[in-house]
Amino acid sequence: MIARRIALVAAGLLWVGMLGALGVMEHRRRAQSEVAAGQLDSVFGPDAPAFVNKSIRMQEFGGAEQIIGYVETQIQLTGPNEALIKTTLSVDGAKIPPLTAAAISQVLGSQPENLSGELNVYTGRAKGISRIDGKGSYGEERLEFMATRFRDKELKLITRRGRERSPPTFIPYDRDLPFTGDLSPIRGSRGLKTGDSWTVTHFNPMTRTAAETMIRVEGEAVLRHRNEDFRCWVLKSHPVSASGAGAGGSFGVSTATAWVARKPGDKLDGQVIREEAQMLFFRVALVLEDFVTREEASRDRLDSDKRGGGTPGRGPAVPDRTGGPAR
Repeated sequence: MIARRIALVAAGLLWVGMLGALGVMEHRRRAQSEVAAGQLDSVFGPDAPAFVNKSIRMQEFGGAEQIIGYVETQIQLTGPNEALIKTTLSVDGAKIPPLTAAAISQVLGSQPENLSGELNVYTGRAKGISRIDGKGSYGEERLEFMATRFRDKELKLITRRGRERSPPTFIPYDRDLPFTGDLSPIRGSRGLKTGDSWTVTHFNPMTRTAAETMIRVEGEAVLRHRNEDFRCWVLKSHPVSASGAGAGGSFGVSTATAWVARKPGDKLDGQVIREEAQMLFFRVALVLEDFVTREEASRDRLDSDKRGGGTPGRGPAVPDRTGGPAR
C-alpha cells in the first residue's frame, strides 16, 4: 500500500515517465559507448554544474501554471575520478490544482499530502555507477531503497518499507552505455542538430525499475524563459518498444518534450531550461530557476573563505532557491 500510494502520486507529479529520461548528452550519431563517455566527462569536466534548481509546475486545462515544488541537484566531487550526484525533491500537496487534487483524493481516499524524495547516485569516471540509494515520503508514509553493482553487468536493488524488506531485484547495467538514475544536469548538448537521436537506460527512482528511452532532436523553436526569448533545440522522448540503438529499433509515441538553450557564450548554452509532459487533463513541467557552475561555486567559496565565512570540509557553497545567502 505504501509503495502504491507513493507511486500513484509520483506518477501524477514527477519522476515517472518523463523526468530523468531527458538527461541530455552530446550526440552526433556516435556509438552509444561514446555518448556514455561524454556523459561521465560532463560530470567531471570543468563545465559541469555544481548546483541546479528547478521548479515543479502544474497546469490544468484552461488554468494558469502553478509552482507546486522544487527539485535541486548537486554534483559533489568526492575524489579526482569519483562524484556524488544528489537530487532532492519537495512537493507541497496544498498547492496542487483542484481538479488534480480531487482525482488524487478519489484514488487515495484523502487529500494530497506533501511529497518528498532524495536520490544519491555514486559514480566514477572509469567504473561507472557503483551505488544508488534513495528515500521518499508521502505524508507519514516512508520508503527507502538501495541498488549496488552486482556481477558488473547488473544493479542489485533492495527496497524497505518500514520494517518490511523486499526480495532483491536486478536491473541490467552496462557502464559503457548511457544510463541515468536521476535528473542529471549534464552539460554537453551543444552541437546538437535536427535528427540526432540516442537511447538511454533510465532508472526510475519511484517505481524502482529501469527502461530504455530514445531521445530525438525534433527541430528548433523559441521559448520565453525568465522574461527572455531563447533559441532552443526541441527534444522529445520515446519509450523503446524493441531493441536498437540511436535511430534503430521501435519506439512508442512521445511522452515528454524538452527545450535546450542555444546561447553561445552563455553558461546556459546547452542546458535544458524546460521539460514537460501532458498527463490526462493536466501538464507537469520542470523549469530551470538557478544554475551554478563548478567554477562559480569554487569562486564563491573562495570569496567566502576570504571573508571568514567558510566552513572547512563542506565543499563549494551554493545559493538557496530564493537567492539568499549561500548554504
